[in-house]
Amino acid sequence: MKLEYQHWYKLVAAGLVLGIFTVIGVAMVTLVHEKTAQQIADNRLQETYRAFDRVLRGEPYDNRPLDHPTQLAAVEWLNGGEPITIYTAKRAGQPVATLLSIDAQKGYNGSITLLLGILANGTLSGVEVVSHRETPGLGDKIESRRSDWLRQFDGRSLSSPAEDRWGVKRDGGQFDQITGATVTSRSVVMSLKQALSYLQQLRPELFERVEPSPILNSAKPALMRPGWIGLNQGLANIREDLLI
Repeated sequence: MKLEYQHWYKLVAAGLVLGIFTVIGVAMVTLVHEKTAQQIADNRLQETYRAFDRVLRGEPYDNRPLDHPTQLAAVEWLNGGEPITIYTAKRAGQPVATLLSIDAQKGYNGSITLLLGILANGTLSGVEVVSHRETPGLGDKIESRRSDWLRQFDGRSLSSPAEDRWGVKRDGGQFDQITGATVTSRSVVMSLKQALSYLQQLRPELFERVEPSPILNSAKPALMRPGWIGLNQGLANIREDLLI
């Protein structure tokens, strides 16, 4: 009987020790995960603000744009028909720039996600590529770390150049295309023009409101598809098959 009791006692003791170590281990893993998750979130937040600073090209602001997102009405001719969320950079309480991310459709290997800043006067402050799947050595030159191609859009607006000059040079437009990546270049140029056109129509609401509402869902005629989109999109569809 005594031997059986000792055997039972050892089993219980071993189980308790194992349970204690399991609880401690789970607690440590949970603690590390929480700290790591928070660190990852903080790093992403800091990287987002660094990206904002890059596209604003030094334009000063003193608020936290991510704290005040505004959702814009979706239109089928921009961002793949998906709603667009914008962030307003302010200085002394007044809007100085709008920051937004859009997907440029019809890249060579799919959509190209762009981050752009648009100043209160309707000009592009800067553009950065967030993600893409374009061809290494060709289309990937849209990245700022690989070339300064995107810099040609700094300070541009719908009037500079004129709307009919918003295209790559191969199509008779103003802007250089990347050699060997005309499809990629065309996709970016046309998406920037579309974004400028869309935001131009909403400038009174965006830049005259000190605190924009969380959802700006306007259906006024100004948001109708610009006439130039049909022509340029048709040309892009035809030329896409050339893969130049």
